[in-house]
Amino acid sequence: MGTENLSQEKVVSVSEIEKIIPPEKLEEYRIKSLASKRVANDPLPGPFEDAMGDGDVEVVTSKGKIVVRPVVAYDFTIFKKINSPIFQQMVDVGVSTSGSAELDFDEEDMYELIFQFTRPCKEVRKELKKGREEYREAALAKIADVYGTSDIELIVKVITEQIQKGFSTMVEHEIVSSDDDKKKQQ
Repeated sequence: MGTENLSQEKVVSVSEIEKIIPPEKLEEYRIKSLASKRVANDPLPGPFEDAMGDGDVEVVTSKGKIVVRPVVAYDFTIFKKINSPIFQQMVDVGVSTSGSAELDFDEEDMYELIFQFTRPCKEVRKELKKGREEYREAALAKIADVYGTSDIELIVKVITEQIQKGFSTMVEHEIVSSDDDKKKQQ
């Protein structure tokens, strides 16, 4: 499997998004994308829930559909437990309010990312309990050994958008809370 372009940033056009997401889920995806942009300006419970939502995103791959689940609180724990470069980037960018920091990781990190977001957290926890190396091997066997390079790129694009939505919401909420605390102390 070729990995020559996996690490390079790709801009996904609307037509590419329409290929990634099944037509029946496309409108829902557009609504959630707009909601996530609204959250940056108004991180109250309504917009937060709209951005995070509880809906899965189906991605059409050469092997069929794969379901990407939304970000949940435990995902950040998983990032920390596996020493994910995503976790380190979130810590480093912790004061950014843009929510648009580029996520940078190697191919094996991508396989782990897909493994994490295409199954329930319970299954991910079970694999993590076996050990770090066993976790990586499970990700390689179930993702790298199954999907081609173009499928990996498409799935990672959807997942990184989910992560950026979640992180942007979290950062905005923290900044508003911090500002409110400062006002109370004055």
